[in-house]
Amino acid sequence: IREIGGYGSAPGLFDQPDYITVDNGLSFLITDGGNRRLTRFDGRLNFVDELVLVDDEDPLMYGIPSGVAITRYGEVWVADRQNNRIALFDNIWQFDRFIGDFGYGGGQLASPEKILQLSSEQFLVCDAGNSRLLFYDQYGNYEKELETEELKYPKSAAIDRQRRVWVLDGESGRLLALSLSGKRLLLVGPTLPGNNEALRGPSDIAFLPDGRMLISDSGNNRLLVCSIVEAKP
Repeated sequence: IREIGGYGSAPGLFDQPDYITVDNGLSFLITDGGNRRLTRFDGRLNFVDELVLVDDEDPLMYGIPSGVAITRYGEVWVADRQNNRIALFDNIWQFDRFIGDFGYGGGQLASPEKILQLSSEQFLVCDAGNSRLLFYDQYGNYEKELETEELKYPKSAAIDRQRRVWVLDGESGRLLALSLSGKRLLLVGPTLPGNNEALRGPSDIAFLPDGRMLISDSGNNRLLVCSIVEAKP
């Protein structure tokens, strides 16, 4: 339909773009790791504005952004893969506070990746370096963790119309489907049914409005479109 971008640091250009989130269906944000910023575009890919994650008074305050989520009130959560924490910004993109620090206990993090907003009151963070999922409330308070032997490096997660959480493991190339309570529903991959080439270094998943799943299979330089086939009783 249309495209934008190319390598560079000028508005609308990228250096290692990573995750995308939609802002109330009107615009979307992209984390631009190499330029250490968030960039916002409208639905027609026109550049709107950017949030540069650089503090002149404290050069080490921000690292490399990875996952991003935005609330219905415009507050922004940005995962910092390098500094092992999450930065929160208000609805005018002013820094508010950090969530977490490096470690394993409680709400601590190691190489956080995708941030998924499950509801207006709950967020899921792929705590990839610790091989687990963490859950926080809307204020950034740690609630619980989910850890299974199938998760090696949970890179991304998405929620389908049945409120099941699908987790993509970037190391093993497998997909894990969970209930919101943490019950394992399905494990598949790295070779998916109907395809003869295993996922290699996959980086992100998302659901289309019609229920189909998109998988960024980065190691194979391809995008997969998958249907979820429900088992009949």
